[in-house]
Amino acid sequence: IRAFVSFKEGSYFATTTGDQGSGILMSMLKANGLIMIPEAQEIARVGEKVKVQLLGAPFKSSE
Repeated sequence: IRAFVSFKEGSYFATTTGDQGSGILMSMLKANGLIMIPEAQEIARVGEKVKVQLLGAPFKSSE
C-alpha cells in the first residue's frame, strides 16, 4: 500500500496516500514508502504497527 511516512516525537508514522488504483498518479507522487501487509492479513488497523519499505533517499524529521 502506497504511504507517506513521517517521523514525529521519536516515532515513525505511515499514512496511506489515498486511493491505491494503478491509474491514480497523485497517490504515487505523494508516496515515500510502501506499507507491507502479510498476504494472510487483509487490512491494517489505525494504530497497528506495520512494516514499511522506504522509497528513495531518507527524509528530514518534521519536528
